[in-house]
Amino acid sequence: MYKLPAKLLKAYLDALSALLSVDGGGRSFTLVASSPARDGTEAALAAVAPHAACERLEIDWCTTGGQGFDLVPTKRLPSLPHVRRMRACLDEGTMARFSLPMPRLEELTLPETPEMFAPIVSRAVGLVPPSNARSQPFPALRRLSVTTIGLVLNIATMPALEHLGVKLYYPQVHLALTLPPSGTLPSSLTSLDLDASTVHTIAMMEEGGDYGEDRAVHTNQLAPLLSAGARSVRQLALTIAEPPNADLAAALRAATGLTSLQLRLTGKEWAAQDGTRLDCSLLGGMALLRTLSTDEAQRLDNPTTLAAVPLAELAIEGPAALPAIAPHTPGLTRLELAGCSAEGLHTAEPAVGQALHGLTALRCLALGGREELSRRNSPETIAEARGMQERHAVAMAALRALLPAGCEVQAAEPAMHLW
Repeated sequence: MYKLPAKLLKAYLDALSALLSVDGGGRSFTLVASSPARDGTEAALAAVAPHAACERLEIDWCTTGGQGFDLVPTKRLPSLPHVRRMRACLDEGTMARFSLPMPRLEELTLPETPEMFAPIVSRAVGLVPPSNARSQPFPALRRLSVTTIGLVLNIATMPALEHLGVKLYYPQVHLALTLPPSGTLPSSLTSLDLDASTVHTIAMMEEGGDYGEDRAVHTNQLAPLLSAGARSVRQLALTIAEPPNADLAAALRAATGLTSLQLRLTGKEWAAQDGTRLDCSLLGGMALLRTLSTDEAQRLDNPTTLAAVPLAELAIEGPAALPAIAPHTPGLTRLELAGCSAEGLHTAEPAVGQALHGLTALRCLALGGREELSRRNSPETIAEARGMQERHAVAMAALRALLPAGCEVQAAEPAMHLW
């Protein structure tokens, strides 16, 4: 293993210590490190550790030969006592272990690194207590977001956790979960974001120049994690890319305390299986659910069950599913159609207008789409742009007349790009 020359390392650490000691200096430290210089990495972190000014730490780890990244207590680096926020970008194939005590750490993010065809993702991440530990390494951790292929997670090391985001990547998803003696997630954990389905786009370097996709579906492997948090979780974001098995269905039914639910079903990079559907009967016992959002409302079966749910806010992609859903959600006060413009909604089929008219409690209609015109400037183009603006005004007036009095309509005006 490569070892930094002693004089060079000492000069670097002295300069680092001097910078961190300056009054009014920065409160963040970014370390770009690699496995051949592991000793220098530990030395740099040890130099940072005593400085109260260093509250944010970012590590960009590059590996060679599949060597791992271990942030564990040593004689030189027993802890990082002042770091509150940490972000570690791990190279592809990295096996990482985090057990270094960080008593003030509140937020830990281990993201993927975007690339053109497939993101760079670590092979495995372990958040576990150190050997012979007498205390928890992350007692103040409130937010944890991890993207990796395999995850070993000891929840007992983070008793104050409030938000947990887990994205497990293709091709060999593995989740090993160690729970506290209660068998459940901490009562403080009220927010979960779970995803275990991915699509890798691979360039086929052949004469035809075609593209291919490698799909991986592991949604049901998240059932133990969701089940453990069913009692405490209030906000849940869940990717469902395969039909829920009995365990995942039971975990959803048990999450009766949810106030907000986001379902990702299709249409994005996580759409790992065409035709995935969800039975709304799984949501029927969520007596506190106020907000529901999904990217494909037409894949919700048995929407009549939603009548038992006190929904106040609904966010969907477009209006096609409104005739099936709206009659069972009369208490909606906010409706968001992310991919629909005012003109698109105005010209939708009559059943959509009838569904909107039936939402008598609605106070806000938010439309995320907009009409666009990008063309060379000419008299014809100017006339077309004027026509778009006029149609937008007509659509807005018609929608206001259709909706309850006082209902706000939020919609972007047409975008014109003339050259």
